Amino acid sequence: MSRRRQHSDLVVIDDLPTIPAKRTSSKATRKENKCPSTEVIEISSDEDDEPVAKRASGAGPAKMKLMQARIKELERDRDALKKEVAKLQKERKESQASKQSATDLEDAVCCEICSSKMWSPYILECGHSFCRTDLEDWFQGALNRHRTQYPHYNLNAQPAIPHNLLGFGVAAAFQMPQPSYTCPKCRAAVRSKPIQNFVVKHVVELVAKSMRETSPKKVVAPNPNPWARFFAS
Repeated sequence: MSRRRQHSDLVVIDDLPTIPAKRTSSKATRKENKCPSTEVIEISSDEDDEPVAKRASGAGPAKMKLMQARIKELERDRDALKKEVAKLQKERKESQASKQSATDLEDAVCCEICSSKMWSPYILECGHSFCRTDLEDWFQGALNRHRTQYPHYNLNAQPAIPHNLLGFGVAAAFQMPQPSYTCPKCRAAVRSKPIQNFVVKHVVELVAKSMRETSPKKVVAPNPNPWARFFAS
């Protein structure tokens, strides 16, 4: 009984209008099928960055090696320059010392009369050396003073003394006094002619060579025996 009541209560409404489903034309369907589906491909930036990072990481050590090699090269150049500077400084000191030595030697080989280098040095009995021309002038002055007192003085003229008087010491009385020749520096008596000092002459030439000097030219040929008028042969 209950089931029938339920069926009797159900009301079917047939009066509602039926909405027909929209039909899709086959033409539009074909058009849609013809349009290719657009597939979006996403490009990740990580794929490009990875090789660059690898290249950068690989270039770093290589660049560092180049810089280290360059630094070592510069250090070698610096050391070479230091050695060159030290060498030049040493040569400069040696040159200055050589010049100082040459200056000291120059003072030692300069004539104490004319203060010039003794290009033609002559040594006396006392050991002092002087220029030849200066010694000639020095001795000539002494000879002139002697002739003032003894006008008839002649070095080569000996007085004629009788033989019977020679044994009585009369010869000394007849002999004329000799000029007094002395050393220009120490005033020691000079009784024999000077001798050329070849050692000093050689030193003078060496000193002049180090100073780039040349020997003065001799205009007049020197007298082979300049001391003949002062000392007996």
